[in-house]
Amino acid sequence: MKLSVLLFLTLSCTLLFQCDGRRRDRRRQNNDQPSSDNGTLDQQEDGSDPTQPRRPRRIMRNEGLECDENARYRTSDGTCNNLMHPKWGSVGQPYLRFLPPAYMDHLSVPRLQGTRGAGPLPSPRQVSVSVCSSHCRVAGLSSVMLPVWGQFIAHDIASTPLEEVDKEMGCCDGLSDNATHPDVVNGGPCFPIAIPPGDCHFPNTSCMEFVRSRAVTDKNGVRQQINMRSSYIDGSVIYGSDDPEMKRLRAFKEGRMKVRRSQGRHKDDLPRSTGKDAMCLKITQTDFCPLAGDDRVNVYPPLTALHTMFVRYHNYVAQQLALTHPEYDDEVLFQEARKIVIAVLQRITHKEFLPRLLRNSQVSESLLRSEWRYKKRCDATLHNVIPTAALRFGHSMVPDYLSVNCLKVGLKDLFLRPHYTLSSLDSVVKNSATERAMLVDQWISDDIKRTSRTWGQLKRLAQNLDGWRANLFCGYAPDGSTGMMNHLLEEGEGEGRRGRDVVSVNIQRGREHGLRSYNHWREFCKLPLLPDFSHFQNLGEKFQAVYSHVDDVDLFPAALAEERVGEVGETLTCLLSRQFEDLRFCDRFWWETKDPLIGFASDKLREEIDKTKLSHVICRTTQVYDIQPDVFKLPNRQSNKEKPCSQILEKAMNLSLF
Repeated sequence: MKLSVLLFLTLSCTLLFQCDGRRRDRRRQNNDQPSSDNGTLDQQEDGSDPTQPRRPRRIMRNEGLECDENARYRTSDGTCNNLMHPKWGSVGQPYLRFLPPAYMDHLSVPRLQGTRGAGPLPSPRQVSVSVCSSHCRVAGLSSVMLPVWGQFIAHDIASTPLEEVDKEMGCCDGLSDNATHPDVVNGGPCFPIAIPPGDCHFPNTSCMEFVRSRAVTDKNGVRQQINMRSSYIDGSVIYGSDDPEMKRLRAFKEGRMKVRRSQGRHKDDLPRSTGKDAMCLKITQTDFCPLAGDDRVNVYPPLTALHTMFVRYHNYVAQQLALTHPEYDDEVLFQEARKIVIAVLQRITHKEFLPRLLRNSQVSESLLRSEWRYKKRCDATLHNVIPTAALRFGHSMVPDYLSVNCLKVGLKDLFLRPHYTLSSLDSVVKNSATERAMLVDQWISDDIKRTSRTWGQLKRLAQNLDGWRANLFCGYAPDGSTGMMNHLLEEGEGEGRRGRDVVSVNIQRGREHGLRSYNHWREFCKLPLLPDFSHFQNLGEKFQAVYSHVDDVDLFPAALAEERVGEVGETLTCLLSRQFEDLRFCDRFWWETKDPLIGFASDKLREEIDKTKLSHVICRTTQVYDIQPDVFKLPNRQSNKEKPCSQILEKAMNLSLF
């Protein structure tokens, strides 16, 4: 009997020691997170307590990467989201393709010839002038915030770098009229746009600068462009796309992001960028170039405002979590706040932005209505056509002015100028939510004014600007009209001025990436093919004047010319629905997951996330007094009436539950 008791006590002590040792090992493996105040492991069985992970590390090795199957948080670069294919959707991956590329040599030479041997394709500038030039633009019922959010999310999921080129020489210098640059066929970086004789805006030049996207070759030797963003909607536009960048943006105190408190201001600004590559145009001596998770932060003041609001929102969430969980250290506070902010980004995109953009479409029903389920065999990597063409619909939605403090400011005077956000963020946000965006159509304003004074700075930025994939708002004329067709990065004075045209750039980019023509994409989407130009409705003659055959028509101008289903036509609805469906169902960390380790531990917490609207974020992070509940839709007295922020926030999520 005594021997049995002794063996029992000995075995018990041994097991307790081993168990305690395993607990200590797990604690060290999880960044040495402390135990609760009473010294016990008071954790939930499902591992949902972030300070006390229940599950041990479980390393999986695939594609040369090691992934912890039980890691609680996303990586900064998108790796290890898919455990079997940890590089899927991560930074530096080649874009996928819905359709094989249409390179002229089947490998890398851009699409230059018609599909039926009808001769060379028309110059993108010729298409732009003939099809997309108009002074008659129609305002829609959506607010400016709709295309701005599209830009914000596009920058979160896509960034295509450009090839290096001699910045002093460029691609046009020394090139004879209408000559093909030798780089076009030998794989070099230059692919300049030909300007036809007699162009009213460019009478003294025959060439528009254009540099090819950086690329890799696949196993078949075919040129494929790469994405330097994670394809997941993961807040990389806020937090950066790798660990060094994320560390540069963190305060490492109470889970907060770095901010800059301006004297006399009630809210924090983005921190000052001190890097050599910081690019913005300063109006006053107190202006500075803000630092953010994406270097395109300064392109357009409403975009800068969204960056600012979400950094403020992160810090607000971290502050509230610290009040509820004093045991959380800086790392846990930061990661938990980041997880909530990413969930809010995903919820706003999926349940506010996309329903407005793709409304009235049966194609989008699976995306918008289906219950979330993770598809582990699904690759979230963006498809090439999405950043190269589909997400550029916003170019035609940009209004000619934005009101700032009751003054109408022309877009050229807003471009790259953080002054308006630094000095008047509340006004920028309020008017972005209440002023009309233009309808998505083929008309893109072409004013005759020009930009010249800032070309020296803009030319140095040209490569990055051109590579900024989606909804690039740039090149605006000082009288307020958008010089997007004639004045993008314009150089020089008088008759010697030179600039670029955003429509030409978009068409050339599609050809350079090997995007197939418009009818191929209609066939992919199971839509009726256009047998002749008459099916372009009232635009048939315009398209026929420049294209030899209907099968040659480029995707970008044709897709904008379609009859709208929601905000966009049926081809863009198809492409965007397909891609955003992948971004939702291929994301293991998507906010609707019921895995308590990587998601939210209860239905109640997910319901709190599901309450959140962009109007809540605006009211929480600005001093705007009133706003409509749906900020993507113009306010009206019937269904979207402006309300005081105090009422808006009554329906906001309760962070004390997290």
